[in-house]
This record gives sequence, C-alpha cells and structure tokens, in this order.
Amino acid sequence: MVSRLRIATSDSQAKAGKDIRQAADLIAILAEQRPYELRDIWEELTARGPKWRRLEAEAASSLDQATGSTRVREALESMLRGVGREVILPTTTRAANTADRLAAIWHCSCVYHPASHRLYRHPSLPRTPSRLLTESPPAMTAASAPPHGSNKIPATLIPGDGIGPEIVDAVVLVLAALGAPFGWDLQQGGMAGIAAGGDPLPEATLASIRRTRLALKGPLTTPVGGGFRSINVRLREEFQLYANLRPAKTLVPGGRFEDIDLILVRENLEGLYVAFEHYIPIGDDPQAVGISSGVNTRAGSRRIVRYAFEHAVKLGRKKVTLVHKANVLKALTGVFLEAGRQIAEEYKGRIDCDERIVDACAMQLVLNPWQFDVIVTTNLFGDILSDEIAGLVGGLGAAPGANIGEKAAIFEAVHGSAPDIAGRGIANPTALLLAAGLMLDHVGLTDQAHHLRKAIDDVLNRDNVRTGDLGGKASTGEYARAIVQRVTSGV
Repeated sequence: MVSRLRIATSDSQAKAGKDIRQAADLIAILAEQRPYELRDIWEELTARGPKWRRLEAEAASSLDQATGSTRVREALESMLRGVGREVILPTTTRAANTADRLAAIWHCSCVYHPASHRLYRHPSLPRTPSRLLTESPPAMTAASAPPHGSNKIPATLIPGDGIGPEIVDAVVLVLAALGAPFGWDLQQGGMAGIAAGGDPLPEATLASIRRTRLALKGPLTTPVGGGFRSINVRLREEFQLYANLRPAKTLVPGGRFEDIDLILVRENLEGLYVAFEHYIPIGDDPQAVGISSGVNTRAGSRRIVRYAFEHAVKLGRKKVTLVHKANVLKALTGVFLEAGRQIAEEYKGRIDCDERIVDACAMQLVLNPWQFDVIVTTNLFGDILSDEIAGLVGGLGAAPGANIGEKAAIFEAVHGSAPDIAGRGIANPTALLLAAGLMLDHVGLTDQAHHLRKAIDDVLNRDNVRTGDLGGKASTGEYARAIVQRVTSGV
C-alpha cells in the first residue's frame, strides 16, 4: 500500500515518478543514518535529482487513511513543500519507525506544533530552500489542547525575539527526543507580539498562560519608549510569580571558579521594583528630585523565605543565607530579616541559617563562594546578586531562571535577545535547556530533568561539543543534535 502526496506540476508525472520515489527513499535512509538538518536534506536531493521548484502541495484522500506513519508523513510533507512532482511514500513499518529520527531533522528555525503534528517556519525567518515549511501554524485553542486525562501536559511556548526562536527550537527538539510530554501552545511576545497585534504581551499570550499555568519562553525585548512597561514585570504581576529561582552550577571546568553549586531565591513582586516613583519640581526644573518608594510586606517576606527553606529541604541542601540591608534600610529590609528569622526557627535542626548584609555578601561571593548554599533575598538585591552568581559559572549563557507562583510558573533563559547574532546559528541554548530542566522538575518529571542535565554535561565535557561562547565551534543546531544523540542513546 502506498500513500500519494500529489504536488501540482507542469511536468509529466510519469517522467518524474522515478526520481521522486528515489528522493523519498533517500530521505528515509538519511533519517535512519544520522540526524540531518533540512538544509542537508535539500542539498542531498538537489545533488541527486533535478532542481525542484517550490509549489503548493495537496494531499490525496488516501493519505488521511494512512496508519502508523502520520508523523512521518506530515514531516515529509513539510520538507517536500518545494518538490514539484508526485511523491510516493510507502506506509510501511520502516517508514513509521523513522518518526523519532525525523524529530532530529527539524531545523532550528522550525517550530513543531503538537496539535497538528506539523513543522512550521517561524514568521521572522527568510524564505530560503533550507526552510521549506508551512508559513504559520493554526491557533491552538482550548478545544484543540490536550484533553483532560491526556498524557500531554499543556504548556505555553513563547519563542521571543532575536535569538529566541533559534534557542527555543533547539530546546523543543531536545525535549521531544527526551520524550517530555508537553503539549505546546505557540504564542508571541516582545517585538513579535507588537508586529502581530501592537502589544509586546498580547492578550492571547496571557490567556494561554492562564489556561496552561505553565510556560517556557525565550528572551523578550521590551521596546524603548512608547509607554511599554517591562514584559517580565508584567508577567510576574499578572500571575503573581512571587519566587524567582536562579541556580548556578559549574558546567565547564577550567574557569576562574570551580565546583560552584549555588541557588539564589529572589522575592519577585515587592521591594523597590513596585516602582512607586515621582518627581518634585524645584525652580524651573520639573524633575529636580526623583523619589522612589519600596514596599516589603511581612506576609510576602515570610512566603519567599519559606519557599527558600522548602526548596532547600526538597533538594537536600544544608544552609539558607538571609541577605538584607537592615543596618541602613531598617524598615524596608528589616521586615524581611525579621520574618526570615521567624521562618528559620521552624526549620531549626534540619536546615542551618545565617545572615549577610548585601554588600558583604557581594564581596564574599567572589572571595569564597563555596561558603554559600541557598541564598534568599529581596527583589533588587536578588536581581543584582543573581547576575553576579551567574558570572561565577561563565555568565548568563549558563543561567536558567524560574518564576514560580501559586497558580502559574514561567521558565526562561535570563539573558537578552542578542539581536547582533540572531539568525547566524551560533547562539548557545544551554540556559534555556537548563530552564527546561527546572520546568521538568516543577511538573514532577525529575528523572527526565536529571537525564537532560546529564546529557548537557556529557556533551560539554565528554564529547567537547560547545558553542563559540564556550570556546567551541559548534552551531546551535550541532550542539542541540549532540544532546539529542546523548538523550536517545541512553548513555
């Protein structure tokens, strides 16, 4: 039995049939030999057959009746969007068995849409033969989301700006190979959100997160000017994501600091970032004095400190350090310190607790970072210290982030969108991969999270496959495929 993928052409179907059958066989063979990018597939096809034109494809009715090879057929249909002849695709066991391997063929510029089992070209990418994909995915509505009781976990996926789509696609590729059961709802944000609907944080994106209560996002750019507030601050406030989790662990040995393994827990909603600000005019200067007020509540302080202690218990950590500035900001951070001491008493005998003034903590982190285990602090101090801690392990390219609330959780790479290298295929997806690991932990898939982190470690330190920022020469796609190889090999 065969399924026909009819493609409009002015050439003779009979004349073209042999070449196309060979092309379809070649794709299956290549898929089984090793992970290939779409560009590799295209070059192989054009080298071995005629120069095919990009034409619209139409699936025959028998295609819908095919069994056991739906994902294979859909992926091939997307790849062969540029082929201008009839394609004969056998619906055999061999073809069905290539489904997992075809996941590795997805180019890093693609997005896999689980509701339709199709690959889609990200709308910001150029129209080149190496990206022969359907232009845009259908909207995933509540009706098309995985049903209640499904083994799929609904999650919002926001590619973001700059290098965001590239690293998000790499992470989705690895998670698919890992067998992570996320049912992605693709949404936009940042500059892509403005292009789509005039808002860097569209209502459709917010509605998706309200429904899924789980999101993975690439870096989002908040436009300068135009009255737009920080996208990240808006997300935290909208979903009351009170805890910002920032782990930092040495990935590649040989740096300035070795064997770093710290966790910083940052209060995410209060402090000076509430932005109660105003100016006082003096004379002819309407902005002569700038005033900003901070707000720390006892309830908010107790909540974040308790989260830090519970996280320490869960991970088998030994100590929590309360970081403050209560010697000067006696009210604003005094409330935090007092609440922290009260919570610490509840864990006495299980978790040790000590205290640091924030400026002393910043100095000691570069003198002797190994004295710290889990650090918990207020919003502004946490923002600063978390980036300092990332510097201990190589920078923000190795720094994942999780924003946790009672009703939602959003996972991210904390670095920027790096527009200067966007589209060049050299971005490092490690931070977002590690964020995906935190996401797996959050939904209880700790074995898969461990498997992912081990694969990253093996690729970096055993296979020595690294992107340029880590001293290697691998592209984003090569690095991702190396991790896929580790994940699927089970080694």
